[in-house]
Amino acid sequence: MSKLPTPRVFLTALINDISAIPAPITSTTTTTTDSGPNHPLRSLAPAHRALLSTLHVVFPNNIFLPALDLLDRGLVTRLVQVEASVPPPEVLQDATTAGAAPSLEGGPRNAVYQVRSAQQPRSRFHQTAATTSTPVYTVRLEAWSCSCAAFTFSAFPATAGLFQPRVLGEDEDEDGERVGEEDWRFGGLSLGTGGEEMPCCKHLLACLLGEKWNAVLGSYVTVREVSREEMAGVGADA
Repeated sequence: MSKLPTPRVFLTALINDISAIPAPITSTTTTTTDSGPNHPLRSLAPAHRALLSTLHVVFPNNIFLPALDLLDRGLVTRLVQVEASVPPPEVLQDATTAGAAPSLEGGPRNAVYQVRSAQQPRSRFHQTAATTSTPVYTVRLEAWSCSCAAFTFSAFPATAGLFQPRVLGEDEDEDGERVGEEDWRFGGLSLGTGGEEMPCCKHLLACLLGEKWNAVLGSYVTVREVSREEMAGVGADA
C-alpha cells in the first residue's frame, strides 16, 4: 500500500503544476485592474481550472479566494533590494585610463512582499479612509512568515502542545529524502506544526501565487526597487 504524501509535499506539487499553466491568449489585452470577462482566470482550460478548484478545497474559504482578491485589487507589492556592485578591477582600470567615471552595476539582492489590507480600517470616531491608515503586512516567502494575526494563529494553534516536531536535517524533507538547494517547497524554511500542516494566510498565499504563477498572475504584483537601508526599515517595522 502506497504511502500518502504529507500536506507539504502535496501542496508543493500542486503549486508547481499551477505555476506551469501558461497564460491564456486572451490575457494579452488584460490589465491589472481587469476582473471582467477578459480576466485570465476566466479563460483557463477546464483541466487547469480543476487544479485551482483543488487548491480551493485544500484551503479554507477565508484564504484562497481572498488571496486572489488581493491580487486582483493590486494590493500586493514586491520589494526588491538593489545594491550597487563594484565592477571588476580591470574595468575600473580601463575606465580610469580613459578618464571616465566607472559605472556601478545594480542587481537584486533580496526581496520581500508588502500586502495592503483589503478592508478599510474602522474607527469609533468615524474617521474617513483618508485619515485612517490602512494596515500593511510584510510577507517573506523563503522564511514563510507574515506579520498578520491570522498567520500567527495558524503557526501557533491552540493544540500546538500536542505535536512533537522532528528537527529535519539540512538536506532532508518530511519523508527523509534528500533535497537540493534549488528545490522549492511549500512552507519555505518552516517546519510547520509537527511536520504535517503548514501555516498559511491569504496574504502569504497571494504572494506565493503571484511569484510562482508569474505567467498569469505576475502582472498583478507591483514591483518596487528599494535600497538596503529601506529594506532594513521594512524588516524593523514587520
